[in-house]
Amino acid sequence: MSWLKFVLLACFATAIIGCTDDTVEVTPPDTSAKESVRAALQNVADTGSGGSEVGAIMNELKKLEETDPELAKELSTDAAELMSTRNTSDQLKQKAKDMIKKLDGATGG
Repeated sequence: MSWLKFVLLACFATAIIGCTDDTVEVTPPDTSAKESVRAALQNVADTGSGGSEVGAIMNELKKLEETDPELAKELSTDAAELMSTRNTSDQLKQKAKDMIKKLDGATGG
């Protein structure tokens, strides 16, 4: 009989705890279009892989067009070069690094 009381008490306690009205609002971190483009480029610079990674860069560049159309246009031209199938892994890495420099406002190469 005490076992049954324990089970009922545990169920009751779980119901009470689970029915509280406390909600925690979670907001995703606010990332700018430049940060998103940079993250996608960094992935290519680290791995040297093209394909879907370059597609992600193109998608992020469309978002960047809203805030910095000139930079987005310049980087879109570079991204089109990234899509070229004749690029090797090392060429992809270097091109992505060059694009990151442009994105960060650095000059030289």
